[in-house]
Amino acid sequence: MWLLLIALPGTYVLIAILLQFFPNIIFEGLFLNRLCPPRRLLHLNQPDKVYGLLGAKSLRLHSSSGNEIGVWHVPPLDYRDENLSDATKVVVYCHGNAFHRGFNHRVQLYKKFTKLGFHVVAFDYSGFGDSTGKPSISAVVEDAATVLKWSMEQVANKDCQIVVWGHSLGTHISTRALNSHCQKGRKKPDCLVLEAPFTTVMEAAECFPLSKISLTLYPFFKSNMQSTLRRHDSECSTVDALPAVPVPILIMHAEDDSRLDFDLGVKLYNATIRNPATKSTFIRFLQVDKRYQVKHYTAKFPEMQRLFQEFLCDVANLSDSDKCHEMIKVFAMSSVVRFALSKFVVFCRGITYLALCRILFFFYVLLPIVLKLFPTIFLHTVFSFRYKGPAVFTRLSNPEKDWNFPGATNHIVLSQSGNSIGLWHLPPEKAANSDLSLAENVIVYCHGKGGNRASGHRTEFYSKLTNLGFHVVAFDYSGFGDSSGTPDGRTVNLDTITAYQWTVRQMRDPESKVIVWGHSLGSGIVANAFSQISDSVRIKQPHGVVLEAPFTNLYDASRSNFFFRVCKTLYPYLWTKMFKSAAKKSKMEYFTEKNLLQLKSHIILLHAEDDPKVPVEMSRKLYTKLSTSPGSKTLSARLYRISEEQNCGHNRIFTSKNLHDIMRDFSRTLRAKSDLTQFKESVL
Repeated sequence: MWLLLIALPGTYVLIAILLQFFPNIIFEGLFLNRLCPPRRLLHLNQPDKVYGLLGAKSLRLHSSSGNEIGVWHVPPLDYRDENLSDATKVVVYCHGNAFHRGFNHRVQLYKKFTKLGFHVVAFDYSGFGDSTGKPSISAVVEDAATVLKWSMEQVANKDCQIVVWGHSLGTHISTRALNSHCQKGRKKPDCLVLEAPFTTVMEAAECFPLSKISLTLYPFFKSNMQSTLRRHDSECSTVDALPAVPVPILIMHAEDDSRLDFDLGVKLYNATIRNPATKSTFIRFLQVDKRYQVKHYTAKFPEMQRLFQEFLCDVANLSDSDKCHEMIKVFAMSSVVRFALSKFVVFCRGITYLALCRILFFFYVLLPIVLKLFPTIFLHTVFSFRYKGPAVFTRLSNPEKDWNFPGATNHIVLSQSGNSIGLWHLPPEKAANSDLSLAENVIVYCHGKGGNRASGHRTEFYSKLTNLGFHVVAFDYSGFGDSSGTPDGRTVNLDTITAYQWTVRQMRDPESKVIVWGHSLGSGIVANAFSQISDSVRIKQPHGVVLEAPFTNLYDASRSNFFFRVCKTLYPYLWTKMFKSAAKKSKMEYFTEKNLLQLKSHIILLHAEDDPKVPVEMSRKLYTKLSTSPGSKTLSARLYRISEEQNCGHNRIFTSKNLHDIMRDFSRTLRAKSDLTQFKESVL
């Protein structure tokens, strides 16, 4: 224990003295070229035998830095005997710090290039691998410029695509070398690729693990590092050098890079495209999803080869007047999806002629017959009422205890459809009296497909409404939740009317206002149900109707459903007829654009612009229909489009910061005794 207590401070002081009086240690840390076995053990002169690079040749070049550098020429996989002079595609690769050109991950990258038909020219900087001399930024830049010049001189094909590729520290070296090459009036390469780049070496040091520890432990380390790098002319400011690059640029950086933060790549990209002196007219940034887990070696992600080739195609088709800067995120598939795809590929390879005939028979003979004879399949797809969700969502009998709604009650009501439906009454959180008979504003909520009245986002939505001072009546259609029976177009209409009438009968105050709220499929049900009773004397129309994420008709809405899209693709001529026939038999056509015109109510349409399931254009069509049709019975109609910035999607409009103001204004509209028709569209 005593030895440990003495050793720790002693080590700390010793390292502090070394860093203070021998600052060149910091400079050595920039290159880490000494992290390499002795040259006699590397066998870099035998790339084909030792490193598995078929047909590769080892060369020696005299660099303008005055040193002799080791170079590999690796031909494409299918053209092992081809010379560089015959090449049509070449990559000049500038590696990062530490080790040598034959290090494992670098060799694997060369093999990827050769599979794509590229010749690879890889080399070691001065002081690395089997190259002579000592490294400095000016020397390694000269080395890279020498190799680039040599490679372009060897290529005889005028149409050859030449790519300069830099990784990590090599991104700065390749950028400077390319600028030096072009400033001397030589032929320009086709593009520059920067893998895991950085802005300046000081900013890179702040996220590099070893230097991050030193910056934390030794306050003087930062100033020492700055002065040392300045003295050796090694500040490595890629952010200053990149705007001078006159060729298209591809930047790729992984979100989970543990050595050079992803933010450095983003900062470099943004600074370059905003710099008025930037010469490159085409810069693309690939943001690689962290789920790929490639960390610092961005080029390992599976989509790299395809996206790299797409970039080269775009470069080839680029005209002198084109200017394009874009940032693309590359999303990773989950392991489950990758496993499923791999199994599917194996399955496809093993398909015989007989198996193919069986598959075609199933999809084009048997399945259409089943869909025609059993239209109830459509019911299950449209309503998804069989899906109950996790067990927690089936606790419906005690909403006060199970879902933390104070004063909430559960009721079982006999519907006009002949089924019994489950129904909740949720009073406002701060209500003096939770009795529904004394309520001033009540919302009857008609949910969308799947689950039940407690599923997913719905309980969060009720909490929001009760916080705003509304009583909420939420119910399940026949076949959903704890309601009996099976849903179809007729029964869900009758269930909706039943829940609405039950609510109205409970209320005693003649000034009370009832709002019917329909979400997604529920919006079509609400419009359909109340349009059929628009002329009824016995049933009073609701004072207000709110339709959240509504659709024009069921057929248009079905285009976003995966099952329906597959069927539409398989049966392009039969599907429309089959769908409309089944919807008509089940009374589920839901022509909301026609039904809304019959409602004698004040109407609000709510739709998020980033809704992935029901496009916002459908709400705009409904609003246009309401505001322009001469036969409309609507008292007022307002369309609120929630902007993408609020990230509400299909189910979470209740999280919008504008909902409180919308409902406050709507309540005022309902209480204003005016017959003036008001139409208004707003983007929030």
